[in-house]
Amino acid sequence: MFELSEPKHPMNSNSFEGMSDTNTDAPILMENVIISWIKAPCHGGFFMLKPDHDDYLRAQKIIHQTEVAALEQAWPHFDEELGFGHKIGLEDPWIGSTNYHERLTVTNWTWHGAFADQGFLYHWVKYEKKNVSIINGERIDNYSEDPSTGKVLKNTLYNKGKDGILNRYSANFGDKNLKLGVYGPHVAPLIDFKHFIGRTKPWYKINGVSREKLMKDRSSMYGRIWFSNLDKVEKSAGLPETEFPTNNKQGGRNPVGAFPVYSQRINHIRLKAENNWTMYEN
Repeated sequence: MFELSEPKHPMNSNSFEGMSDTNTDAPILMENVIISWIKAPCHGGFFMLKPDHDDYLRAQKIIHQTEVAALEQAWPHFDEELGFGHKIGLEDPWIGSTNYHERLTVTNWTWHGAFADQGFLYHWVKYEKKNVSIINGERIDNYSEDPSTGKVLKNTLYNKGKDGILNRYSANFGDKNLKLGVYGPHVAPLIDFKHFIGRTKPWYKINGVSREKLMKDRSSMYGRIWFSNLDKVEKSAGLPETEFPTNNKQGGRNPVGAFPVYSQRINHIRLKAENNWTMYEN
């Protein structure tokens, strides 16, 4: 995907459906990539951003402004019309899908994680950078800003079949034995990574169970891989084994967490404010 976002790269070709035959130097993907999700335009399990120091500082400023405003806002301490600073218009709603894979279009900031990573990511690439490829099933919507007019242009490509833009590079495409929990079409890159949603996160398995036993757990192949890789990273870096807190109450919330919630966010913001926001100093 990095190569597909680079102009004049050998992997880029104008032979894909939706591509112009006159612009052979144009990249297939934009420099930023996100994936729409069930009832959300973006999820935090997989994304690609172009790194830049000035962008980092700008991102910190946006987050800080939103958090300062949250201290004065009523519950849920987040503006569900403006989000991180942009009111979404009817002419350009965000696009997701329902549990039944139907197309979903909405204009508010109320999707899961809209106040956290899944909201900020969408705001950053769509309204700040104005440069993003949004993968929605077999569709790839490319947005880019025309430097001469400032107008955001949209171009839709398709990732269908074994010769699809991304599918052709996936070793997993067509493998019917994959159990990745993919919602919607089984296309790349959704079939190339495991997104641990909610209580499927590996650390939810830790409840008085040893790390050694978890790395041999035959009931969760991807959880086993996750713990094995964590073990390798810790040993190669000379770090002690990470201790995850446990919650022995059946069905109780694991202290490490499953997903962000409003109360967690505002409590964290208040702690930042009490410490004079020093975490934003250069």
